[in-house]
Amino acid sequence: SIGGREPCAPMLLLSLFATSTSSSSVVRLSRTVGERGSGRGQFDGPRHVAALKTGGAVIVDGLNERIQVFDRHGECVRI
Repeated sequence: SIGGREPCAPMLLLSLFATSTSSSSVVRLSRTVGERGSGRGQFDGPRHVAALKTGGAVIVDGLNERIQVFDRHGECVRI
């Protein structure tokens, strides 16, 4: 602990960059998901993230030895 407090919980900031060829622009979409722990929607050692066509994400939770699936709103829908 630091000054009697626990270190910050690991969260993931998911960013997706989308391009538009018609307007020649790039848009960044971001969302923070998760907190430290072993429950649904929590992480201990998040490692890899894969974006889904639906706008969700698949996240490898390394130290919890599992994979979690999140919907486009950042809610855990499957472990």
